Amino acid sequence: MLLNTPFPSGSRICFLGDSITAQNKYLTWIVDWYKTAFPAADIRFYNCAFSGGTVALLNNMFEKDVLPHKPTHIVIMCGVNDSCLFTLEQPRSTARYAALEKTYTAYQRNLEILCEKVLSHGIAVLLMTPPPYDEYQPISAPVCHGGYALLQGYADVMRRMAEKHSYPLIDCHKYLTTVMQEQVIYKEDRVHPDDLGCYHIARCFLESQSLSIRPFGSFPAYLEEWHSMVWSQRYIYAVEHMVLPKGKLTLEEKLAFVQKYLADRTWDVPGRRVSLNDFFKKIAENYLICKPIEQELPGKIEKLYQHLTSVALE
Repeated sequence: MLLNTPFPSGSRICFLGDSITAQNKYLTWIVDWYKTAFPAADIRFYNCAFSGGTVALLNNMFEKDVLPHKPTHIVIMCGVNDSCLFTLEQPRSTARYAALEKTYTAYQRNLEILCEKVLSHGIAVLLMTPPPYDEYQPISAPVCHGGYALLQGYADVMRRMAEKHSYPLIDCHKYLTTVMQEQVIYKEDRVHPDDLGCYHIARCFLESQSLSIRPFGSFPAYLEEWHSMVWSQRYIYAVEHMVLPKGKLTLEEKLAFVQKYLADRTWDVPGRRVSLNDFFKKIAENYLICKPIEQELPGKIEKLYQHLTSVALE
């Protein structure tokens, strides 16, 4: 895909990333634009992101989670979890610096591997710099000092890689940094863009293709069910990556573990921000509902997506 032009009919685009993508908000705005502007075009968007995801995890899940969609284009936006951002909360020391340097080196290596893997399957790569850390916004939440500079470094890795290999680049980090000068666009954790922030990520993406976006507001009603079902599917993986113990478990063992996890309030960590506790409670409850029907979800999501076209044409 070249910049400054929309995806052609027949495109199948997979978005790879972390929870910023997995929550399926900015992608819903992009789908809305394509469905209303090009309702007759055969274009498919797939969310292949993981909450807590890193580039290493995306590499490990690529064959299982991405290739079945037979993508023509892959958008990669990842780096927040790779950065081990909250290492900055530890006291200054050579050990802290060594840990940050190690993760930074691993990110460069793993991103190179992922891009080479994508290209080896004849799929176009599009890089999207990770959003900035909200270090300077005027909100009351605690600040992880140095977070903005740290994520700037990870955005620079993507910029250099895009220049080195002539990959198309969408500079989301730079775009949101500009928006942040006038608007508060983050949740209280200073990592996840809020609804307005997700809207601006979509706007950044669409403007890179010389497209515009409707004014900010709630999601159009016709997309709500698709948005929620994709969210539910992606957060099955969040529980398996961040909650369940490692090793092979049967479905019954997984469900029993999560039930106990909720009953014991293991997710409710004293001193942790309330929003994060709520997040783990929500994804665990979602897991109990959606894991038993996991195999049915791709077909249901595809059917919903096809229905979006008929709604957009009305």
